[in-house]
Amino acid sequence: MIQEKANYKIYDALSAVMAVLIIFFSFPKLISGPQFIDGYYHLSCAQAFIKSGGWVGVDWWSVAPSLRPQLYPPVYHIIIAALKLLGFSGLTALGLTEFLIVPLFFLCFYFILRKQASPVIACYFLLLSMSFFSFFASISAFIPASLAIIFGMLSWYFSKIGKIVSAILFLGLSFYTHAAMSYIIFFSFIFTAIFNRTLRLSYLKIAGYSFLLAAPFLAHIIKNFGHISIALVEQAKSCRFSIFIIVLGISAVFSVLKKIPSNERFFFAGYSIAGLIIFFKYPFRFFSAQGILGFIYFGAYFLSDWQMRLAKKYKNAGGILSFIIIFFLHPTVDLNGAKAEINILNSTYINLASGISQDDVNFKTLYYPDMFDPLQKAVKEQTDEQDILSADSEFVAQILAALTGRLSAKSAFKEVDRRLSNPYSCAKVIVWAKDNAGRFSKIREKLKLRIILETETHYLFSNPNYSIRVVPLKSKISFKIIFALVLAFLIIFCVDILNLRKIFFRQLQSGNNSKSKK
Repeated sequence: MIQEKANYKIYDALSAVMAVLIIFFSFPKLISGPQFIDGYYHLSCAQAFIKSGGWVGVDWWSVAPSLRPQLYPPVYHIIIAALKLLGFSGLTALGLTEFLIVPLFFLCFYFILRKQASPVIACYFLLLSMSFFSFFASISAFIPASLAIIFGMLSWYFSKIGKIVSAILFLGLSFYTHAAMSYIIFFSFIFTAIFNRTLRLSYLKIAGYSFLLAAPFLAHIIKNFGHISIALVEQAKSCRFSIFIIVLGISAVFSVLKKIPSNERFFFAGYSIAGLIIFFKYPFRFFSAQGILGFIYFGAYFLSDWQMRLAKKYKNAGGILSFIIIFFLHPTVDLNGAKAEINILNSTYINLASGISQDDVNFKTLYYPDMFDPLQKAVKEQTDEQDILSADSEFVAQILAALTGRLSAKSAFKEVDRRLSNPYSCAKVIVWAKDNAGRFSKIREKLKLRIILETETHYLFSNPNYSIRVVPLKSKISFKIIFALVLAFLIIFCVDILNLRKIFFRQLQSGNNSKSKK
């Protein structure tokens, strides 16, 4: 272990400062609304789950009146649905989860690394990850992925302390949370098992049994695999490369790799390899978001080793200097299409303290009251929960469907195909942007649409020929069964983590011994 004799107090203090700032920077999420379109898709799914009474397996709400398989893992949707059933509004439920996920993510990593590595390494990991603005923003932008990473890290932590059952439970749970991240973490366990003989049996056991736990949902995906559409999204055209993280991570491979415990070395190497493979068509996700975690981990080890060398002569001066430089600067190479530029001042602190935001991350809210409030009010007045809305923009359709609880003929979720020939003739109301009104004239004339609202930015049309009523499909797995499974998960976890099984048998054996003596 690096820096066993180091003075940890300064690093605990720096970590505490970063933890406070992480919470402070996350507070706007409680009131600003989702920063990314994904949040509105997840809210629509949660509202549909409530109408159906649980998990359906068929998406009947986002490309209505057509149907398509519901292949997105359901954990986050169930969390939002639970919050709504408890009385929270949809936007409040999203804001609450986007606020909580950020400190939960960073503090989970920090406490695990502080216990398993050292306070210095944990501090540097926190520094590199939270100061990289693109990565920081991605935590709340992609909540299911962040949750899956948390579950995967908990699985890894429990494997290290010998709680194999808990490790299996949390790795299995990650499969029901986010597809890509669960496969990456699953591969990390397999990769470690291949190269570490000591851990081979236990890690293969964790991977194998967690795969069995995920088998029902994986079978559902395999059955409908032909519906999956793998297409490049806008994120692929832009990317943020952290100069510090990439340089430090690569430097660690050539300088301190042998000092890192083999189980950690192979686990995060496997994570990086799997991330590069899975996110090959999504470089933003690898270099600017979840995939860069392996580099951050190795970079933290390199900084810790570098500080240990400097401490012999300069004590903590080197650590404090590196903290200041990384925290306030964190330069990046920004790629936008074919154009690349170096951004020297691109840390989280600079971006948020100065009000700067990055276009590809969309850190600012997508919810604009002046734009959406009149539209959602009119949509609610003109429709009910069995009616369909549409729009020229998939984003606008998705947001309005989530805000009003209505069905949508257009979806922002493109990973599953959308077989719908005409998304306008099947809609009762249609929203169209004024700056795009030119190409709408033929559609309006053909469907004989009537204008019912005009705002500064949009028109809202009514379709007089609309006659469709969509009835929610009945759930395949009801909320009662889901909550029973959650309860069973918690009971098994508590029994394993608290050693209740051993205590029970120990007391039972003690009772039998006392009886035999009598």
